[in-house]
Formats: sequence, C-alpha cells, structure tokens
Amino acid sequence: MLVLENGSTVDFDQLLVSVGRVPRTPKLGLEKAGVALDERGYVRVDKHLRTTNASIWAAGDVTGHAQFTHTAGVNGSLAASNAILGLRRRVDTTTIPRVTFTQPKVAAVGLSTETAATRSELHVVSLDHEHLDRAIVESDVHGFTKLVVDDKGRILGATVVGPRAGETLGELTLAVRHGLRTRDIAGTTHACPTYNDGVWNASIEDVRSRLRTPTAVRALRVLSTTRRRWIGSSLKKGLDSQPDTLRSATPTTTAQPSASCQATGGSREAEPLAAVHAYLVGILGAVAGCR
Repeated sequence: MLVLENGSTVDFDQLLVSVGRVPRTPKLGLEKAGVALDERGYVRVDKHLRTTNASIWAAGDVTGHAQFTHTAGVNGSLAASNAILGLRRRVDTTTIPRVTFTQPKVAAVGLSTETAATRSELHVVSLDHEHLDRAIVESDVHGFTKLVVDDKGRILGATVVGPRAGETLGELTLAVRHGLRTRDIAGTTHACPTYNDGVWNASIEDVRSRLRTPTAVRALRVLSTTRRRWIGSSLKKGLDSQPDTLRSATPTTTAQPSASCQATGGSREAEPLAAVHAYLVGILGAVAGCR
C-alpha cells in the first residue's frame, strides 16, 4: 500500500520508481580537450550550444537541457548548423513541449497554471472536456484544456489532460513560440469533432470574456449606434431620390420588436448593443460549431 503526501492510500501490485538520469562523462577525458563539466557532470554550453572549447559544440541529454527526444533532435540540428555554417542560432528553452504518457495523458508547454496564479497580469482559461464533443463521443470526458493568457490575450502557456493531449499540444507550442493571441486561434477554423476543439473553444471563451468588459461594451454601443444612424440616413436618401409615384406606392409595415429587444425588456437604448453583442457572440458561437 502506497501512502500519499495527503494521507490517502493507493493499493498496487508493482511500483516503478524513476529517479532521473545522470550523464556518464567522467571517463571521457573531456578536460583534456578543454571541455568543462558542471558539478553534476553535464557538459557546459552557452546559448549557442558551444562548449568551453570554442571548436566543440554539444547537444542532447549530456548538456543538461530538457531530456526529451524532440529537444535533443532540435538542439542537435542547431549545434550542427552553428558549428558547420558559422551561424549563431540560440537554443530555445521556453517553448519546449512536455508530454507524460500516462492514463490520462498530460501535456504542457510554456508557463504553468501555478506560475499564472502568482502573477497578476496572467489568467487561466479552462475548458473541461465534459463540454468537448469528441470526448463525449468517445465516452471519455475526464480531462481539461487550460490556457495561460496575459492581459493582451497572448498565449504564454498551456496544459492539456486527456486522450490525444500530445497531439493537441502542437498548435499550442506554435502559439506560445510566436506570441499568438486567443483571437488568432478563435478566428481559425478547426475540424469538428476533434480533441483540438478544446484549444479552440477555450480561445473563443477568452475572446468572449473580453467582449464583456466595460470598454468593449461602450465601444460596441458607439459602433452599433453609429451604424444604425448611417443605415437610416442612407435609406432616407434612397427614398427621397425615388419618384413621387414610387414613393407613394411603397408599402408601409409595422416594425416588430426584435428578439434582442424583447430579451432586454423592449428598451430601444439597449437594442443596438444587444443586437451587435448577439451578432458577435453568434459568430464566435458559430466558430465553435457542432452545437
């Protein structure tokens, strides 16, 4: 029986303990080549992956960077191009995708939700997979998608738990690396139903929340009022330019209150805002699709 930190217990048949890896560099004689090691035995490299010997570069687990196959591959290419072509490409240590192949899978990139909780300019957008169409179809709704977003809407980190979490992480890694905003993701059509819908719908929810701020509401009110007056003026000019015979034959209709007006208690002042807000939210809802 395994006793966890919180006092709860878990029964098990076998327990696998992973305590990490260490480099086997002591017997390589690197000091004779002028290649220094740190206190743990890792090869010391700079941001270009050059060692303390200006003619030698290093990449992979032996450098002490994140010990992932994909990191070793990317850094190996970077070190080779710097060494052979004389480039000065820098190693990226901030947007490394991390996937733990457990059940459910856990995938993350960039800043963690724990870090976001300590910084006032960051917030977390969360979508439980019980609202994700693909998860519902697969009868596996145990999971979530969380985005770490700054006050400008830029995605700085993400965590996905559930089936296909690793596959879902590709788009988020690209977003973090290139400073994409939730509006960029929300405005890009995604296939449905897929697990990647979690990223899409979480981004849409963040954009919607920004439309509900006082500043956005005031802007929508001004925009909708100006647009209504412009349309009204254009229609009036069009009618005034018609011959009298056509103008007299124009049927009159009684305006019916719109759904948005009814929803706001029939307030004409609230109708433009409600209409535009419903239109924008409707567009974003349509982007989410399949609902």
